[in-house]
Amino acid sequence: MEYLAALNKKERKAWEHLYREYYASLCTYVYRIVRDRDSAEDIVQDTLINIWRSGHSFQEGREFNSYLYRSVYLNSVQFLRTRGLHEAHLSRVQQEFGGREDDLAFSIREELVRKLRAAIDEMPGQRGKIMQLALEGLPGKEIAEQLGITIHTVKTQKRLALAHLRERLGKMYFLIFIYFPLKPW
Repeated sequence: MEYLAALNKKERKAWEHLYREYYASLCTYVYRIVRDRDSAEDIVQDTLINIWRSGHSFQEGREFNSYLYRSVYLNSVQFLRTRGLHEAHLSRVQQEFGGREDDLAFSIREELVRKLRAAIDEMPGQRGKIMQLALEGLPGKEIAEQLGITIHTVKTQKRLALAHLRERLGKMYFLIFIYFPLKPW
Protein backbone atom coordinates (compact mmCIF):
# COMPACT_ATOMS: atom_id res chain seq x y z
CA MET A 1 0.00 0.00 0.00
CA GLU A 2 2.91 2.31 0.80
CA TYR A 3 4.39 1.64 -2.64
CA LEU A 4 1.10 2.57 -4.36
CA ALA A 5 0.83 5.74 -2.30
CA ALA A 6 4.33 6.71 -3.48
CA LEU A 7 3.34 5.96 -7.10
CA ASN A 8 0.18 8.03 -6.73
CA LYS A 9 2.27 10.95 -5.41
CA LYS A 10 4.59 10.59 -8.46
CA GLU A 11 7.62 9.96 -6.25
CA ARG A 12 10.65 9.35 -8.41
CA LYS A 13 12.02 6.36 -6.45
CA ALA A 14 8.69 4.54 -6.66
CA TRP A 15 8.56 5.07 -10.43
CA GLU A 16 12.17 3.92 -10.81
CA HIS A 17 11.23 0.79 -8.88
CA LEU A 18 8.19 0.32 -11.11
CA TYR A 19 10.39 0.61 -14.18
CA ARG A 20 12.89 -1.96 -12.87
CA GLU A 21 10.17 -4.40 -11.81
CA TYR A 22 7.80 -4.17 -14.77
CA TYR A 23 9.63 -2.88 -17.85
CA ALA A 24 11.08 -6.18 -19.10
CA SER A 25 7.89 -8.18 -18.56
CA LEU A 26 5.79 -5.45 -20.19
CA CYS A 27 8.12 -5.43 -23.20
CA THR A 28 7.83 -9.21 -23.47
CA TYR A 29 4.04 -9.00 -23.28
CA VAL A 30 3.85 -6.28 -25.95
CA TYR A 31 6.38 -8.07 -28.17
CA ARG A 32 4.06 -11.09 -28.21
CA ILE A 33 1.41 -8.78 -29.70
CA VAL A 34 3.33 -6.53 -32.12
CA ARG A 35 6.22 -8.91 -32.98
CA ASP A 36 8.78 -6.08 -33.09
CA ARG A 37 11.19 -5.43 -30.19
CA ASP A 38 11.83 -1.74 -30.85
CA SER A 39 8.13 -0.99 -31.22
CA ALA A 40 7.37 -2.98 -28.08
CA GLU A 41 9.87 -0.90 -26.09
CA ASP A 42 8.42 2.34 -27.51
CA ILE A 43 4.88 1.29 -26.62
CA VAL A 44 5.86 0.40 -23.05
CA GLN A 45 7.79 3.65 -22.57
CA ASP A 46 4.93 5.73 -23.96
CA THR A 47 2.44 3.91 -21.74
CA LEU A 48 4.50 4.48 -18.60
CA ILE A 49 4.91 8.16 -19.47
CA ASN A 50 1.16 8.51 -20.07
CA ILE A 51 0.37 6.85 -16.73
CA TRP A 52 2.86 9.19 -15.03
CA ARG A 53 1.21 12.23 -16.63
CA SER A 54 -2.33 11.08 -15.89
CA GLY A 55 -4.11 12.01 -12.72
CA HIS A 56 -5.17 8.41 -12.15
CA SER A 57 -4.49 7.02 -8.69
CA PHE A 58 -4.60 3.41 -7.57
CA GLN A 59 -6.02 1.98 -4.38
CA GLU A 60 -4.65 -1.57 -4.58
CA GLY A 61 -1.90 -3.48 -6.37
CA ARG A 62 -4.26 -5.69 -8.34
CA GLU A 63 -6.05 -2.64 -9.76
CA PHE A 64 -2.71 -1.10 -10.74
CA ASN A 65 -1.45 -4.33 -12.32
CA SER A 66 -4.63 -4.72 -14.39
CA TYR A 67 -4.57 -1.07 -15.44
CA LEU A 68 -0.93 -1.28 -16.48
CA TYR A 69 -1.29 -4.40 -18.63
CA ARG A 70 -4.61 -3.31 -20.10
CA SER A 71 -3.04 0.04 -21.06
CA VAL A 72 -0.10 -1.54 -22.90
CA TYR A 73 -2.50 -3.98 -24.59
CA LEU A 74 -4.72 -1.15 -25.86
CA ASN A 75 -1.69 0.86 -26.99
CA SER A 76 -0.38 -2.22 -28.82
CA VAL A 77 -3.68 -2.68 -30.67
CA GLN A 78 -3.70 1.02 -31.54
CA PHE A 79 -0.14 0.69 -32.84
CA LEU A 80 -1.20 -2.21 -35.07
CA ARG A 81 -4.16 -0.21 -36.37
CA THR A 82 -2.07 2.85 -37.18
CA ARG A 83 0.45 0.69 -38.98
CA GLY A 84 -2.38 -0.50 -41.20
CA LEU A 85 -1.74 -4.14 -40.47
CA HIS A 86 -4.06 -6.66 -41.96
CA GLU A 87 -7.36 -7.21 -40.14
CA ALA A 88 -6.63 -10.94 -39.77
CA HIS A 89 -3.56 -10.14 -37.64
CA LEU A 90 -5.58 -7.68 -35.56
CA SER A 91 -8.27 -10.31 -35.05
CA ARG A 92 -5.66 -12.83 -33.92
CA VAL A 93 -4.24 -10.36 -31.42
CA GLN A 94 -7.65 -9.43 -30.07
CA GLN A 95 -8.67 -13.06 -29.79
CA GLU A 96 -5.42 -14.11 -28.11
CA PHE A 97 -4.92 -11.13 -25.82
CA GLY A 98 -8.09 -9.09 -25.73
CA GLY A 99 -10.61 -11.54 -24.40
CA ARG A 100 -11.89 -10.63 -20.95
CA GLU A 101 -10.07 -13.20 -18.93
CA ASP A 102 -10.40 -13.64 -15.23
CA ASP A 103 -8.44 -10.94 -13.41
CA LEU A 104 -6.81 -13.53 -11.17
CA ALA A 105 -5.61 -15.61 -14.15
CA PHE A 106 -4.30 -12.46 -15.83
CA SER A 107 -2.47 -11.39 -12.68
CA ILE A 108 -0.97 -14.85 -12.23
CA ARG A 109 0.28 -14.92 -15.83
CA GLU A 110 1.84 -11.49 -15.63
CA GLU A 111 3.39 -12.21 -12.23
CA LEU A 112 4.90 -15.33 -13.80
CA VAL A 113 6.35 -13.20 -16.61
CA ARG A 114 7.91 -10.81 -14.09
CA LYS A 115 9.44 -13.61 -12.03
CA LEU A 116 10.55 -15.43 -15.15
CA ARG A 117 12.27 -12.30 -16.48
CA ALA A 118 14.08 -11.78 -13.14
CA ALA A 119 15.23 -15.43 -13.05
CA ILE A 120 16.44 -15.27 -16.66
CA ASP A 121 18.38 -12.09 -15.92
CA GLU A 122 20.29 -13.99 -13.20
CA MET A 123 21.53 -16.64 -15.63
CA PRO A 124 25.19 -16.60 -16.67
CA GLY A 125 26.58 -16.21 -20.19
CA GLN A 126 24.31 -17.07 -23.08
CA ARG A 127 22.02 -19.24 -20.98
CA GLY A 128 19.57 -16.42 -20.36
CA LYS A 129 19.52 -15.39 -24.02
CA ILE A 130 18.93 -19.00 -25.08
CA MET A 131 16.03 -19.34 -22.65
CA GLN A 132 14.54 -16.01 -23.71
CA LEU A 133 14.63 -17.02 -27.37
CA ALA A 134 13.12 -20.42 -26.53
CA LEU A 135 10.26 -18.73 -24.67
CA GLU A 136 9.69 -16.49 -27.69
CA GLY A 137 9.02 -19.67 -29.66
CA LEU A 138 12.28 -20.26 -31.53
CA PRO A 139 13.28 -23.89 -31.94
CA GLY A 140 16.74 -24.96 -30.81
CA LYS A 141 18.16 -25.09 -34.32
CA GLU A 142 17.21 -21.46 -35.01
CA ILE A 143 18.60 -20.37 -31.63
CA ALA A 144 21.90 -22.09 -32.45
CA GLU A 145 22.06 -20.39 -35.87
CA GLN A 146 21.12 -16.97 -34.48
CA LEU A 147 23.72 -17.12 -31.69
CA GLY A 148 26.39 -18.90 -33.73
CA ILE A 149 26.64 -21.88 -31.40
CA THR A 150 26.04 -25.61 -31.72
CA ILE A 151 22.68 -27.27 -31.13
CA HIS A 152 24.36 -29.31 -28.39
CA THR A 153 25.26 -26.08 -26.56
CA VAL A 154 21.67 -24.86 -26.90
CA LYS A 155 20.31 -28.14 -25.47
CA THR A 156 22.75 -28.12 -22.56
CA GLN A 157 22.16 -24.47 -21.68
CA LYS A 158 18.39 -24.82 -22.03
CA ARG A 159 18.43 -27.85 -19.69
CA LEU A 160 20.47 -25.88 -17.13
CA ALA A 161 18.18 -22.87 -17.56
CA LEU A 162 15.08 -24.98 -16.91
CA ALA A 163 16.70 -26.42 -13.77
CA HIS A 164 17.42 -22.86 -12.58
CA LEU A 165 13.85 -21.79 -13.31
CA ARG A 166 12.46 -24.84 -11.48
CA GLU A 167 14.47 -23.84 -8.42
CA ARG A 168 13.66 -20.11 -8.59
CA LEU A 169 9.97 -20.31 -9.52
CA GLY A 170 9.01 -23.18 -7.22
CA LYS A 171 5.33 -24.01 -7.59
CA MET A 172 4.92 -21.55 -10.47
CA TYR A 173 7.41 -23.51 -12.62
CA PHE A 174 4.81 -25.68 -14.32
CA LEU A 175 2.98 -22.56 -15.56
CA ILE A 176 5.85 -21.87 -17.98
CA PHE A 177 4.68 -24.78 -20.10
CA ILE A 178 1.08 -23.54 -20.11
CA TYR A 179 1.82 -19.94 -21.09
CA PHE A 180 5.00 -20.50 -23.15
CA PRO A 181 4.89 -23.78 -25.06
CA LEU A 182 8.52 -24.51 -25.91
CA LYS A 183 9.40 -25.66 -29.41
CA PRO A 184 11.18 -28.98 -29.89
CA TRP A 185 14.85 -29.06 -30.82
